[in-house]
Amino acid sequence: MTFESCNRCRYGCENGRCIKRECRCDTYWDGDACEKSYLKRYEGTYVGSNSCGPPSQVWEFGLTVSSDPSVMNVGSDFQLQFTDSSRFEILEQEFDGHTVSGEGQMLIESISFYYEWSDSIAAYHCLVEAHLWID
Repeated sequence: MTFESCNRCRYGCENGRCIKRECRCDTYWDGDACEKSYLKRYEGTYVGSNSCGPPSQVWEFGLTVSSDPSVMNVGSDFQLQFTDSSRFEILEQEFDGHTVSGEGQMLIESISFYYEWSDSIAAYHCLVEAHLWID
């Protein structure tokens, strides 16, 4: 006789493993059944400064979780590849006709990242510091 229900998680287990009736979440997943994207907590509109541009421009952008649970989209411009729950890399990619790469971190309701913006002529070193826009 087996008791099948003893091996199941109380709330189910969508993105993790059921161990002793508790769902142990895979990286970047949260919740009783690992049903929530961990990075979803960072979604929203951010407003702040971007040191690239004349002289320092205000930049407003949205952050959304992509289909990959470890990646967030910065508007439709480029992506952040998270290396842990708050740090990320900007892997080399195209943005506005230039190549960008860099790194940064999420803070309490804010984001800070450094990136290099380059083309065949020059490279610019840029810093973005922005806060979550709260209505």
